[in-house]
Amino acid sequence: QYANKVKNAQEAHEAIRPAGTQFADPQVVARELGKPAAQLYEMIWKRTLASQMKPAQKEQTVLEIVVDDTRFKATGEVLLFDGFYRVMGVPKELTQNQLPPLEEGAALACTECRVVDHQTKPPARYTEATLVKEMEKIGIGRPSTYARTIEHLLDRKYAEKQSGNLVPTYVGVALVRVLENHFEPIVDYQFTADMEAVLDEIARGREQYLSFLKSFYYGSGERPGLEQLLENRIESRRACTLPLEGDQADVELIIGSKGPYLKQGDRTRSVPAGVYLGDLKPEKVQAILEDDSANIPLGHHPRTGEPIYFRVGRYGPYLALGESRNKSVPQSISRDQIDLDWAVQWLALPRKVGVHPETGEEIQADWGKYGPYAKVGSENVALPRGTSPLDVTLEDILTAYRARQARNRKPVVLRQLGTDPETGLELVLKEGRYGPYVTDGKVNASLPRGENPETISREDCLKLIQAKRSAPPKKRRKGKRK
Repeated sequence: QYANKVKNAQEAHEAIRPAGTQFADPQVVARELGKPAAQLYEMIWKRTLASQMKPAQKEQTVLEIVVDDTRFKATGEVLLFDGFYRVMGVPKELTQNQLPPLEEGAALACTECRVVDHQTKPPARYTEATLVKEMEKIGIGRPSTYARTIEHLLDRKYAEKQSGNLVPTYVGVALVRVLENHFEPIVDYQFTADMEAVLDEIARGREQYLSFLKSFYYGSGERPGLEQLLENRIESRRACTLPLEGDQADVELIIGSKGPYLKQGDRTRSVPAGVYLGDLKPEKVQAILEDDSANIPLGHHPRTGEPIYFRVGRYGPYLALGESRNKSVPQSISRDQIDLDWAVQWLALPRKVGVHPETGEEIQADWGKYGPYAKVGSENVALPRGTSPLDVTLEDILTAYRARQARNRKPVVLRQLGTDPETGLELVLKEGRYGPYVTDGKVNASLPRGENPETISREDCLKLIQAKRSAPPKKRRKGKRK
């Protein structure tokens, strides 16, 4: 009899399921379908039979050899009952790991002695397969949601793939700390597993969904509900400060807006890309803190007296004004070009350039995530590459602003032409980004070159729109594969 290994398992999602009780012999399948199909069938056939058989029984023997004050240990196994091994085959290591017949107190001769260095390894990181196996064991999630769960972890950057393993990122670790600190009752494994069971009971009609939702939101007994948990103030600083292993109480690992960094007193260092929380052993932490190659002092700010540093972080070079402000530096600016005066000007951005001659709105130049840009009133305008916000002129910004307005200009209605006798839709003549055109709201037809939109007749506009409507759709040009 086959029994589910996982509580509330929905095993109808599995791709291959044995049906019936009569299965063809693999040799018969090989004669009828050929070797490749027979090999696949034999693998499924063996697994099907093995799943119904009893487990194997093994006897383990531990041998202790005492030499003066030193003890050696050897372990051997003997197969007492083969069980499902009769179909799947006995593992090679089981046949090789047998001890010779010995008696207590017997004297042994040493024929060979080898010194082998063995170091214990930490538990392996989860892979996609082992994570799904763990979720099945705990009883959370469904087979139809496992793939989406892992995809969600990777899309949100809560975890990254490294050599096939799922490595938690600093953002993922901080998120887990927020959930555990403030929503512990509802992110508990047992709570989630119990919820799966209750949802199944609701689906079968044995439980009322309304009473379950009320207890979940308002709480029941000593368990607080979601409403009460949401009222608690989330301490982001506590969640974004992570503990370090070993004797490192004076070092803080902080997740900032620009990435994780280490803080020891007044000294801060960005954590290099590719270094994860599990990699921050004491020796690695000290190596990062003592690396001054990416932390160059430039001097002190003439007005505030704060120190200014040139640093290289996980997202590139930047200037740091003490602990109060960071500002990214363009990759095109070499280290030799950055001195104290330039750094003071750069940290002072955004720079007021002038005012718009027509609207009187203030215009500022700045450097952002995507490069140089200007702010005209409440609108942001991208500036050409290579433009420096320190010396860009008002004329250059106005030129870029007018070009942006032209690109985003809405069509202007020139004439109303009445209704189309075929469709009953209103015909309108408009001036658009690429010139005048006639439209009925669904189909657009450009006016021929040289045609004056002020003198063109309604009949000619009807012909244009009808010709465009009856024309076959244009085939889209496919890009070449690289």
